[in-house]
Order: sequence, then C-alpha cells, then structure tokens
Amino acid sequence: MNVDTHSYLAGSDFIDIQAFARNRADQLYYAVRDDIRYDPYKIPLDPTLFAPEQP
Repeated sequence: MNVDTHSYLAGSDFIDIQAFARNRADQLYYAVRDDIRYDPYKIPLDPTLFAPEQP
C-alpha cells in the first residue's frame, strides 16, 4: 500500500475489514483441517455414498 492510499484509508474501517476477512478465512481453514475426519484406509465402497444429494 503506498503512502497516498494509506493516508486515504487511515480514517476508514478498511483495515478492520481485511483483518476480519483474514480471521474468518483462518477459522474456516482450521475447521476444515481439524474437524473433518478422513481415513484414507477406510473408504466406503457403497456407490450410493458417492451419489449427489437430491433436493
């Protein structure tokens, strides 16, 4: 960010929005990484489990 842009955005919430978005992205990353259990050695072979859900 150059000096003109920084001084222009100094009185705004732009930086807070970036921090908020970064925080939400981090939360999503860790939720997917830590909460979804995946065991590559126990893959179910039932074809109905791989079918798309019908509305």
